[in-house]
Amino acid sequence: SSLVQLVEKAKTYKENNKLNEEKVEIIESLEDINSEIDKLEEDKLTLVKQIGNDEYTTSTYNEDLSKIESLEIKIKEYKAKFDIFEKTIESLKMAEQNLKDKYIGPVKNKFLEYALLIENAIGEKLEMSKDFEIYYESNGQNRSEKHFSSGLRSICALCFRLALLENMYL
Repeated sequence: SSLVQLVEKAKTYKENNKLNEEKVEIIESLEDINSEIDKLEEDKLTLVKQIGNDEYTTSTYNEDLSKIESLEIKIKEYKAKFDIFEKTIESLKMAEQNLKDKYIGPVKNKFLEYALLIENAIGEKLEMSKDFEIYYESNGQNRSEKHFSSGLRSICALCFRLALLENMYL
């Protein structure tokens, strides 16, 4: 019963003071506005941070641009050096091939012609590497001429010298 009396008293007070439901709606909309203000404040802080980051990026732009330009210059220098190295390597390969074609191949072929004459006497097939190393085949394996006697090595050396002389002067 006291509750009913209080509710009645509240209604009477409300009517006497001309209070209506609009004030409750105003209070609720005020809470909505405050929460919207809080959200906007958070958004504002986020934007301030983004602006700070953008300003920093902008302030370092010229420095970064000069770094990029210096790196591009270095890249051009390295590419030029690389081209020189490639051309040098190609020239060296060509020179090596020319050397082989002009000197090593003919000397090796002449040596093998002379060696063919003595192979029957020694009983082994003689060969020569591209570095003018003399070796022979024995039981399917290549062996150094160092296994020969000194006389046989001298004969191989004579064949090599004759091949050199013939290549140089004929």
